[in-house]
Amino acid sequence: MPATKQIEADHRLFNRLPSEFSWSEAVRAAYKLGFSRSWAWEQLEKARFSGSIKRVERGTYKKKLRELNNA
Repeated sequence: MPATKQIEADHRLFNRLPSEFSWSEAVRAAYKLGFSRSWAWEQLEKARFSGSIKRVERGTYKKKLRELNNA
């Protein structure tokens, strides 16, 4: 996937999710966008390591404030 389409897909995934969300919600949102479970996992990991989201507990994530302002 070209980089610009990848970025658009990333934003579409996170825009579909509430400020605090579960792994299963992220997977459902990815499926609705036409992506796989493994793609959803990759996006969560990228966002977590970039600081856009944080893991609250196992299977639960929270968008950081700057991400919420852009959503």
